[in-house]
Amino acid sequence: MAEPYTCLVLGPWDAALFLLINGRLSCPFLDWVMVTFSQITLVLWARIFIVIAIAWCLMFRPNFRTPIVIGIIAFLAANGFSDLMKNLFQCNRPAADGVPIHSVFDFVATHKFLAYRSYGTISAHATNTAAIAAVMGLHFHRRAAVWFALSLITGISRVYVGAHYPSQVMLGWLGGAVIGWALVIFWRRMRRAKG
Repeated sequence: MAEPYTCLVLGPWDAALFLLINGRLSCPFLDWVMVTFSQITLVLWARIFIVIAIAWCLMFRPNFRTPIVIGIIAFLAANGFSDLMKNLFQCNRPAADGVPIHSVFDFVATHKFLAYRSYGTISAHATNTAAIAAVMGLHFHRRAAVWFALSLITGISRVYVGAHYPSQVMLGWLGGAVIGWALVIFWRRMRRAKG
C-alpha cells in the first residue's frame, strides 16, 4: 500500500474534485447511470451482447472489420498498459486513503475490497474506453463524438462510484487515447508500405 494521498497528480484539487463528483452530485438517477456505465461489462448479458455485436459486424459489415480488429488490439494493449502502470507506480484508490465515499448501492464495501486488491494509479476503464474511442473516432469521423462521450461518461462514472481519483481517470484517458491513436497510425503506415 502506498502512503495516503502521495499520488494525487492534481494535489488538493484531486481530492476536492473527487468529493464533488462522488458526493455532492449524487442523486438516484445519476447513481443508476453511473453504476451502469461503471459496471456494465461485468454483467453476463452485456458481455454476450458485445461478443454478438462484434461477430455480426465482422461478418456483415466489411467497413467495420479493420477498426474492430484494431480496437480489440487497442483494448488489450490499453489493459496491459494500465496493469503495468498500476504495478510500477503503486497509488492508492480513494477507499485505501480513507476518503469518505458516497455509497452507491453498498459500493463502499466493494471499494474497500478493491482498495486492497489492486492499485488505482490509472483507471483501466478510462484507458480501455479511450483507446477504443480513439480507434473508432479515427475510422468513423462522424461518430467520433459518440465514442468519446462513452469514454468520458465511463471515466466520470469511475470517480462517481468511488473507484478512482479524477487524475487517475485523466491519466487513463490520456494513455488510452495515445495507444489507440498510435495503433491506427501504425496500421495506416503499414498499409501504405504494402500498397
